[in-house]
Parts: sequence; C-alpha cells; structure tokens
Amino acid sequence: LYAEDPLDVARELLCSSLPEDTQFTSLSGLTNKSYLFTAEGKKYVIRLPGEGTERFIDRSAERANSKEAYFQGFSPTHAIFFDPATGRQLTPFIDGFKGYEFEEFYQDDLVEQIAHLLRKIHTSSLAFKNHIDFFERMDRLGLYLQEQAISLPAEYLSLRAALQEHLHLDCFEAVPSHGDPVPSNFALLDGKLMLFDWEYSGLTDPACDLAFLSSVMSYSKEQEEDLLRYYGATPMSLLREKLIYFKPIVESWLGLWGILQIVCCNESQKDFFKTFSIVRFKRAERVLHSEEYGRAIELLTPFHKKGGRLFRTFPIDPQVPLLAVFPRLSDRVGLTQIEFGLWICPYCGILNPMAKRGCVCPSCPLK
Repeated sequence: LYAEDPLDVARELLCSSLPEDTQFTSLSGLTNKSYLFTAEGKKYVIRLPGEGTERFIDRSAERANSKEAYFQGFSPTHAIFFDPATGRQLTPFIDGFKGYEFEEFYQDDLVEQIAHLLRKIHTSSLAFKNHIDFFERMDRLGLYLQEQAISLPAEYLSLRAALQEHLHLDCFEAVPSHGDPVPSNFALLDGKLMLFDWEYSGLTDPACDLAFLSSVMSYSKEQEEDLLRYYGATPMSLLREKLIYFKPIVESWLGLWGILQIVCCNESQKDFFKTFSIVRFKRAERVLHSEEYGRAIELLTPFHKKGGRLFRTFPIDPQVPLLAVFPRLSDRVGLTQIEFGLWICPYCGILNPMAKRGCVCPSCPLK
C-alpha cells in the first residue's frame, strides 16, 4: 500500500486539479505512512495505511472512535475524509502543537500529566463499541505473516501458548482506551495534552494503556510505581497486578509487530527491527517467568466482575466455622483485611473501601 503515489491519492480525496509540483513532506510514523502537503493555501495530512494493517486494525471502529475523541476534547483533529475499506485518511494539519521527544517521557511532571489524561479517557463517556483483544490481534497478524511465507519465531509461539493459560481471568474492566500511548502520539495544543492516532483504540481494562506505556518506555519498577500513583491507583483497583499481567502480552504484540516491520521496511532498517523483536520477546519471557508475575496471577485469579463491582470467590470448607477462616479485625465487623486499605467480605466476596464500616453490599448480612 505504501507504493501508492500521495499525489494521486490527494487528487482523488481532495482536489483533482492539484498541480504536479505539489510538495509532499513525509512525516514520522511506523504503522502507516503520512504526508504533509498544501492545497489552496491550507495544510493537510494524508495517511496511507501500512502493509497488512487491514488484517488487525478495525478501520470502521477507528473512524468512530477518532470522531468521539475529537468531540470530547481528547484528540486535536479528526478526518475530513476517511475510507474504512482502505484506511486512507485526510485530515487538516494542526499548526502550533508541541510534540514530544522520547526522553521527555522520563520527566515526572509529564508522566503525571499523561497519567491524568489516561485516567480522564478511561473514566469518560466515550462511546466506543469495539473491544481491544490482543490475542485476536496477534493471531490475525501471525496468520498474515505466515501467508507472506514468514515463519513465526519459536519464542513467540512459546509465549503465545503460555499466555493462553491465563485467558480464564475474569477480573478486567472494559473502559474507553487509546491502545497505543507511545510518545509520538502525544501532543500539547493550547496548553492541553492530547492524543493523536486512535486506530488501536477500543474498550479494555485501564491497566492495558498503563502497561503499554511502561513497556514502550522500559520503565523501572520505581517509575511504574510513580505512574500508578499519578494515575490514582489504589490497592482495591488491583491496577498494579493487572499492569503486570498485561506487560508480557504487550511485549509479545510489539515483538510480532516488529516482524511485520521487517517485511515492510527498507533494507537499512531490517537489522534494527530484528533486534527490536528479539528484545521484546525476551522481555516478555522475563516478566512471564518472574515471581512478580506469578504473584499477580495468584491474586487476580479469584476475582471476577459482576454488576460493575469486583468480587472474590473463596474456597470455603463447610466444616470450618466462617469466623475461623475470616477473623474479625479492628472495628470492621466480619470483614477481612488482605492488605492495607483492602478489605473483603466473607459472605459476598465484595471488595470494600477502608472508609466504610461493614459491607457496602445492600443485601449482605454484614452491611
């Protein structure tokens, strides 16, 4: 698809009389190819979709989500032409915005702003309809690569099988998420931080965006803790454990995406993307086999979502008195503290905020 002439596409989408000497400036981008040009005194950006992207990107969802994000103030621009069948897009160029360098994403003040923006998106009324499913996305991309006679690495196949074992987890939310919060997608416009490129957006757990950012930036444990703290994570949210769960999934996806770039890029970039993929798969393996990951899975496994609340299932022996299993602690009648600020009701299994006395469930005998 990159072989398309941007002049021909611009003539088709905008103005058939564009002169032959129209200048097109290539813009940075990895998944797609974008060009800046001027027509009748106005600047536009034309996007040509990357090879194979139609296999794992839902362009109809992208069009709807991008529009939603623009009108709710999370995106600085929206398409004036969008073809969901091809992924070709035409947008007005936004003058005056500030982009960010990779290194700036280690600065505390910017990380705090990013965390606040992601939380606003996750708690917004963005009416996304599609769900982000990394496993389906990886399978679709893997099939495309195999159709191109590209053998999938044994490291990836091993990771995919290992990650499959935890698909039973049922403790995740489905909130509006960007899905690709990398440095090049952030911009500051009129003092407001925003996000470009909503092609990977959809509904998923808030920890997914946080894990994606942490993985792309290779944040240390301390930097991850800062990100979670700025986001407002609490022990009740289990965000820390969910972030750990998503990290090897994100790393596996990035490694597979890197293999796609080897197919698409020019010869001078092939070694870079080969190394990129190898590193991502190794990092996924390291997290997957860590004690931290095992503890996260152990904590997440008993929980499930029901009616917007997080519940825990307890394997209780009927021969053992209930209060022998869940002793009364402090003035929290019958509730059990599993860590500071995190309490669980032994009757209904619901998580309770520390500020409440008794269970918050209206039908529970410990309410």
